[in-house]
Amino acid sequence: LYRVGAVRGQILGIFTFEYFLVIALPLLITVFASLPLFGLVANFFLNTQSYYQTYAPGIPAWTVVLIILGGLVISMLGWLLALIPAIYRYKPVKQE
Repeated sequence: LYRVGAVRGQILGIFTFEYFLVIALPLLITVFASLPLFGLVANFFLNTQSYYQTYAPGIPAWTVVLIILGGLVISMLGWLLALIPAIYRYKPVKQE
């Protein structure tokens, strides 16, 4: 007899890898790519260069990074809490 199918650790690893490629990586790329656009929006579209001070974020950069990492950790916990019970219910097929 031999088993056909993946091992539980492989399933968890592949789904975690998929989480980072599908959810976390595009989210991080989008956030960090849009940060330089805040100044452009404030200066060009809102015309703040002639009336107001130039845009500067009101919160420190480490707080932004901490919030982003916290959001990723919370979404990863939700991902794993939904995935782990399904992995333990998984039974590979035995064939002769």
